[in-house]
Amino acid sequence: GLALGSWLLGRVSDRLRRPLATYGVLELAIGFCGLAIPLLLDRLYLVDGWAYRHWGQNFTVLTGFRFILALAVMLLPTTLMGATLPVLTRFFVHERRHLGLHVGGLYATNTFGAVCGAFLAGFFLIASLGLYHTQWTAAGLNLLVAVLSLVLSPLLDRPAQQGAKAASRAAQTEEPAVDPSIYRWILFTAMCSGMVALCAQVIWSRSLVFSFEYLKNTTYAFSAMLTVFLAGLALGSAVIGPLIDHQRFPLRLYGILLMLIGISIAVSVVVAVSGAEAMLWATPYNEETGELNWSLAVLNIMLQTFGVVGIPTLLMGMAFPVAARVITRVGHVGGDVGTLYSVNTLGSIVGSLAAAVVIVPLFGLTKGLLLLGVIEIALGLATIARSPAGRMHLRLFGGLAVFVLVPIGFWLARGEGARLQPLVNNDVAMRFYDEGALATVAVAENSLGDRTIYVDGVGVAGTDQVLQTDQKSLAHLPMMLLERPTSALTVGFGSGGASYSLLLHDRLTTVHCVEICPNVLDAAPTLDAANHRFYGDLHPLEFAARDDRYEIIIDDARAWLRYTDQRYDFIATDCTDLRY
Repeated sequence: GLALGSWLLGRVSDRLRRPLATYGVLELAIGFCGLAIPLLLDRLYLVDGWAYRHWGQNFTVLTGFRFILALAVMLLPTTLMGATLPVLTRFFVHERRHLGLHVGGLYATNTFGAVCGAFLAGFFLIASLGLYHTQWTAAGLNLLVAVLSLVLSPLLDRPAQQGAKAASRAAQTEEPAVDPSIYRWILFTAMCSGMVALCAQVIWSRSLVFSFEYLKNTTYAFSAMLTVFLAGLALGSAVIGPLIDHQRFPLRLYGILLMLIGISIAVSVVVAVSGAEAMLWATPYNEETGELNWSLAVLNIMLQTFGVVGIPTLLMGMAFPVAARVITRVGHVGGDVGTLYSVNTLGSIVGSLAAAVVIVPLFGLTKGLLLLGVIEIALGLATIARSPAGRMHLRLFGGLAVFVLVPIGFWLARGEGARLQPLVNNDVAMRFYDEGALATVAVAENSLGDRTIYVDGVGVAGTDQVLQTDQKSLAHLPMMLLERPTSALTVGFGSGGASYSLLLHDRLTTVHCVEICPNVLDAAPTLDAANHRFYGDLHPLEFAARDDRYEIIIDDARAWLRYTDQRYDFIATDCTDLRY
């Protein structure tokens, strides 16, 4: 939506007579969409439920249908949002000598607003107002901005239009033409950089959860990472904006920034694996009083996140306005900025998908980040090579890249930084480790021979006496409480102990296990002290397909229970630690 809107409106924004009024109309439409979407989502589950009942166990078909549903709901408001940047750029930019300042300042201001939105929504508004009222508050802000823009348009649009006409006349005689090959190259690198940025953000999110001890749940952790990520973009564009217009060779500066982004992504691997825990301000939990200092816990997450992603995102924020300065012509500022933003966002779409489908499955988290850094470094070197007087900088930054990449590569090759799951307490050996599309699953063994399975750093089940007691109780206690139970659902496979215990009861004719993370099942053979290999020599999924009573459902338990027609005499789930 953002890509489509910036591309479509960018093409026509340079011909707008009243850009501020157009912006007001766009914000008005966004506000009305924001009011309508919560009501629409309330009814969307009916359509989703129909699809689930038809294709619930066909992941590819169901995901494709849900993508179409999401597109139908989100395309209009996000397209309108994407259209606002080129329209406002047309309103602000009238002179080439201030082009970088205005584009960088506008991009920084817009992104800083996103920082506030991510932080306030994740940490305050949802908790205090609830989901619906938070969405309506955001829609109300859009409507307020729309009214102010429409009211101010008669006062501000005319001078802006006169300045744009004067700038256009001056540009026709003074503004140098952009080399078409450089124009195409900048668009290509912007798309690749967008891909690297979002792919890295996904991997950073997956990596940082191993460092968080408190507020580890998805709302706080994701909000913190998104806030820091956007803050880096905003600060970077704000810092570079006033400096761009004084650069004789902005293309060379752009190449240097790409190089530094790649190097900082590579260094973030080391920080994520071994340095994030050192960035804690203080321990937020008081063992004597049993109280958690929530503000300190939030500060710790922010500091740890900034230590890993702060420098790369700061440089990413600098790169966009510099790229705009290279290719943007004042007479076509809306179209050029809109095109640049659209291809950058298009790359982000590819990156968010590539992280889960390609990078993590093939290379893992740490080596995947290193690969992304190498890609960005290669783009930077190629860009410097195309710039005037770039030969000396090519040798300098090429040598710097080798100096950084070689030690990190050897470090990962030796296995020291390849695994994010640490050995904890008295663990002495890692018996299983897999970085899947949804989560990182590990099995560690302690000095007594007991094993624990960890999912994204959280111990969920194991073979020691305490954990086995929990797993057996999930099965046997409900069977003692009910008179004639015949069907049961266990939420999460874990070590397989609960599933094994349920199958010991001949009275049960239906035993289902719903598990969201497929690679948890791959760890089952290393936990046979708990599951006793009840699936024999087969993979648990294959066993489930051959047994009349037992079935494993790969899904989210909430979605399965919301849509399935199956009913159970009891549903057993372990008490999840509220920190997660």
